[in-house]
Amino acid sequence: MTDAGGDLFPAIVTLMRWGDQHLAGPEGPPIVLRHNTCGEIADPRLTCQHCGEPIDISKVTPARRVDLAVLSKLVSA
Repeated sequence: MTDAGGDLFPAIVTLMRWGDQHLAGPEGPPIVLRHNTCGEIADPRLTCQHCGEPIDISKVTPARRVDLAVLSKLVSA
């Protein structure tokens, strides 16, 4: 698989989770992901890479990158 293809993995898993929640019948999702390390069925989640907190729409605010740079300078001053 190419790097570009691998980079799509999180987006594909997110779409799978949406389908599992909204479209799967009583028998459950048609495909599950098994975590190779522990062998359990994986339930992937989006988390902040800095603090590990789960991310959902209520916990993020879109910001232009330049705005973040200005904010960072103000906080560290």
